[in-house]
Amino acid sequence: MIFSVVLPSRNPVIQNMLNANLTTAMKALQNQIACFSTGLLAAAACLLGPGNALGQTVTITSVSPTNGATGVATSAPLVFTFSTAMYTSITEAIFTNGNTLMIPQPSGVWSGGGTVLTYTSAGGWPANSTLLWSMIGFSASFQPLTGTVNGSFSTGSGGGSTSVGTNQSTLYSLISGDYYQQTSTGAPALNTNTAYLFLAEASVTSNRNVTNATVTLPGGSISNLNSFVSGNNYSLVYGTTNLATITNLFPSGNYVFNVTGPASNTTVTVVMSNTTIMPMPNSPHVNNYTAAQAVNATNNFTLSWDALSGGTSADYISVDIQPLNLDTDLWRTPVYGVAGALNGTATSAVIPANTLLPGSNYTVNLQFTRINVSSNSAYGPSIDRTALTVFNLATIGGSAGSLMLTNATYASGSFSFDVSFTAGQTFTLLSATNPAAASNAWQSLLTTNPAGSKVHYTDSRAATNKMLFYRGRNGS
Repeated sequence: MIFSVVLPSRNPVIQNMLNANLTTAMKALQNQIACFSTGLLAAAACLLGPGNALGQTVTITSVSPTNGATGVATSAPLVFTFSTAMYTSITEAIFTNGNTLMIPQPSGVWSGGGTVLTYTSAGGWPANSTLLWSMIGFSASFQPLTGTVNGSFSTGSGGGSTSVGTNQSTLYSLISGDYYQQTSTGAPALNTNTAYLFLAEASVTSNRNVTNATVTLPGGSISNLNSFVSGNNYSLVYGTTNLATITNLFPSGNYVFNVTGPASNTTVTVVMSNTTIMPMPNSPHVNNYTAAQAVNATNNFTLSWDALSGGTSADYISVDIQPLNLDTDLWRTPVYGVAGALNGTATSAVIPANTLLPGSNYTVNLQFTRINVSSNSAYGPSIDRTALTVFNLATIGGSAGSLMLTNATYASGSFSFDVSFTAGQTFTLLSATNPAAASNAWQSLLTTNPAGSKVHYTDSRAATNKMLFYRGRNGS
């Protein structure tokens, strides 16, 4: 028996689901606003830059169909209107059908200067279903969305859909991956914690009940498939730093999926080709690494890399950017199968101006993937071989006199962060435990004008306060 463990997966389908997981989908800006959970103590802090109007309220002013509407046409758009222009790259709704995520997630289109977000579902919303939505995001001035951010509507009959509730096929996937880190202009190095990954997964239709799911490996051993991401996603994920170990455990050959349930049982064999037929991608190498350490966030930036060896239009390349220490995407290239997705011949991607914040650090994931999906099977078996390189990207500057609160961390009952500023600039740091309460005004923590351009502040009150809020202002 092989015991499965949860490790990072970068398969496009799995990545989309992880990004949409309701328990981890809260997005937070790294600098001018960042919200952090501190585990068992449940302490949190929100950092606000001086340009933010604390009194501004950002809400959803209307939604159509209205919350709780019934008999909604499966082809109807879902339209959200906001009280102010939103930060469109990180504001989005997550959709579920019951307790199961909709896969794929409906697509949203912005209009009205960033105040209107319209969703439609590919193939239509599931018929005779109750769809739940949850909206997350920030305004263009980095204020968090408040008020009613959850709702639902129910559809009538008609209009089939391939999304959750009416999807008609189960996808069986095998993914093997190499995991690298690049810290200089030189070649990436294998990750020292988990260099090699393997994933076997059955993504089962949501209208099917499953009592057990296993996969039989080429050597004859059987492993359980566990539900990690959603109720109908059953996975075995294994990671190691030893290439021989993962090669021996998960060789090329037949992988037999067995999914059992009260209504029916299914057995599907997926053949993992050998590396001669389907080579492992070379390690992705960013060839303008130095430039990526001094990006002007107000301009477009072209990230470039060495080509995928033997890459073709059938292969897939992706770039996603995450705020430092937050495993959620701030920006990414289109996912596999979506218009505009990068194929295996791509060697660059343009990060749009003003996507990133000045004076900030980000984690970037550059992924090469070879994909073989059968179009002749009702069960859509997919075989992926992928190589992922993770590296740091940094932006420069910010206007003179600006303040940025960055690099927030929590350890041993203390919350700490850096304040970046112009050398010699006088600024005041303030804090509150509940800024919404009139009786709890912002209190000054310090006023200073140091000679450098960054100070580190530590606050031990995080050990005894459930919530802490910080803001900075120019002057005393």
